[in-house]
Amino acid sequence: MRAGIIIHARINSSRLPGKVVLDLGGTTLLIRVIKRMAATQLPIVVATSNSSDDDPIEYEAPSNFGVTVF
Repeated sequence: MRAGIIIHARINSSRLPGKVVLDLGGTTLLIRVIKRMAATQLPIVVATSNSSDDDPIEYEAPSNFGVTVF
């Protein structure tokens, strides 16, 4: 069995739309979460929807952390 990390991210939200791509001190929330999870050395997958609204998530999840966007 292989272990890994799945980060569920989407742009649309009823309480705070776009929170995963909000700039928090020069870094987006999604990048902050990815950096913390990268320290575990486990494979990381960012799971999002097929909606065109979620396209910015694909550009935010950098491949240099070994992140796969699904």
